Amino acid sequence: MTQKQESIDTRIKMARMHDTMLQKLDEAMDRHEYVEACWLCYAIFEQRITRMIQKHIHKCPRQKRAKNDHHVGIATRINCISKLAKQNYGAYATIDRKVFKSLLDWCDSRNRLVHALLDINIYKKYDAEFQKLAKTGYDLVLQVYAEAAKVRSWCNDNNHFGKFPDVKCRCKKKRCIVEEE
Repeated sequence: MTQKQESIDTRIKMARMHDTMLQKLDEAMDRHEYVEACWLCYAIFEQRITRMIQKHIHKCPRQKRAKNDHHVGIATRINCISKLAKQNYGAYATIDRKVFKSLLDWCDSRNRLVHALLDINIYKKYDAEFQKLAKTGYDLVLQVYAEAAKVRSWCNDNNHFGKFPDVKCRCKKKRCIVEEE
């Protein structure tokens, strides 16, 4: 089984969507709307990580998730990609693992900040914290796009993922994402 490629029309729509989201991210940063910028960064990270995993998920030995099931958390998915990169699995042999370590750190910082918004010791400093997080996330968005492009290019060059390596993951019995059909 190989991964189906979307129609050219769908891919054009997706490219336009990403251009729009990057424009919205630029505008949020220009307006100093750092909370909005962080949400846009996170949404982009979620989507890019899922798209990368969709390239190889058909090789994962775990059971498929049901349509009404949810993806596992982003940290689990990032760790999956990082472990596959460490194993030099297919397209992931080409990526910069430091970017995914930075992404994991960014997501952890974002989660801590969001959960601390109503902490009496933090709430007065959250604007500055979101500003710092947004600036880091903005730079990271461009890096994640570049790494995802490496994977897409590898796949578009008619390369194929081989046998899935034996990696320990937190997905347990089910795959980390629901597969598109």
